[in-house]
Amino acid sequence: MCALTVTHFANRCTPLAAVPLRGFVPVLASALGLRALRCCACGAVTALSFFLFSRLCWSWGAGKLLRLGFVSVGNCSAVLAYIGVVMFSSFASVGFCGSRSLPVSTQPLVASVVSSVLSVSSARLVVGCSVGADALVLSSVPQSSLSRVSVFAAFGFSGRGACSLSAVPVVAAAGRGGAFVNWWSGGRLSVPLRLRLAKRSLALVQFLARRRSALVCFLATPKSRGSLLACRLAARFGVTVFVICVGFSPSRLPRLGLGSWLLVQVAGSSACQWSPKPLKKQMKEFFESITYSKYNFHRRKHVRKVREEIKNVFTLGLLLFSIVVAITLHHFVPIESNQYSQPIPKVERIYTDYQELLLEFNDEYESAKCLQWLNKAPAIRLRLALKKAKIQSNRIDTLLSNRPYSTWTEVLYLPKVGIKTIENIITAWRKIN
Repeated sequence: MCALTVTHFANRCTPLAAVPLRGFVPVLASALGLRALRCCACGAVTALSFFLFSRLCWSWGAGKLLRLGFVSVGNCSAVLAYIGVVMFSSFASVGFCGSRSLPVSTQPLVASVVSSVLSVSSARLVVGCSVGADALVLSSVPQSSLSRVSVFAAFGFSGRGACSLSAVPVVAAAGRGGAFVNWWSGGRLSVPLRLRLAKRSLALVQFLARRRSALVCFLATPKSRGSLLACRLAARFGVTVFVICVGFSPSRLPRLGLGSWLLVQVAGSSACQWSPKPLKKQMKEFFESITYSKYNFHRRKHVRKVREEIKNVFTLGLLLFSIVVAITLHHFVPIESNQYSQPIPKVERIYTDYQELLLEFNDEYESAKCLQWLNKAPAIRLRLALKKAKIQSNRIDTLLSNRPYSTWTEVLYLPKVGIKTIENIITAWRKIN
């Protein structure tokens, strides 16, 4: 028989684990009562957690966590292996993005990749509207193939809403040559420019995610914020991501999540393909490593022999420990009553874009609550909390001067603010709450 162990938070019972008690639950319920049985369950969870933690440290240690990817050192990931030559014939659409600072000297490289896509497949080419990589891709498409090109522009037909980083003449020439241009793809003119560019990238990735597609990114630096955001979104939506590094080593590429970079050949040039690791395989390796260990094979054989003998002893010891903890909690820890409980304040549920940025929130409610704290907290207290989270003073001034924010994307595209700063904001909020 398995009893569902629970824990008591704010007068709500939350299930945590199932512990085999072999018929002792009715005896405990009649002898100790429901109040003590609840405390007994808390003690059982404590004992089980301590056992699993000690087994975890004994079997493999922190090095195993590093290999499994649950703990990462820095933000860079090494390229693992070379897997072959990429053929684009299996993709229905191929998107292009990249750094705005991509030099003009990379025009032959960009042209060779574009021509390889056009020659071996009937895929549709999807590209943005900025200078640098987007402009080089559009200028590399022959006039006869412009009908296969879709351009996502963050400005209007006549260049209204464009900025100095927009390739207005190149996009206009592609539109006159037969390319399909999606004007105002990031929103109308009332939307701020940074948010409009982010929504433009999101619309491009969502278009690729409709069918089997690939995204080719030309990076001139491993810190290209907008291009890496598009790559993270594409990897999250299941789009195959290729990155061609121009002027730096592929080993400096940041991770896009759980997975690794693989070396490939794209149009005769070296590139990296993101290979996401399935969550099912990740969790399987994690729990197998808790139970077994490569480095203790002989000890593991001995454990298999005596496992059946110690199972009943362990269950009895866990039960006795739970009873002791239950009696202690019953006498010294009172249970709060619902009579004087305060109602939970309601937080307006808004769409905060935390899933698109892969932020570590449990749900939309928690994300909105943190964003509300950033908007409405007093400036002095907020400054002190952000300084404790190791955020620089100039970035704190930028955050305070641009309040309020409706989404995390607006925070991301502030000057000198990135994903790391947002993670530090979340850390500061969690320490206070």
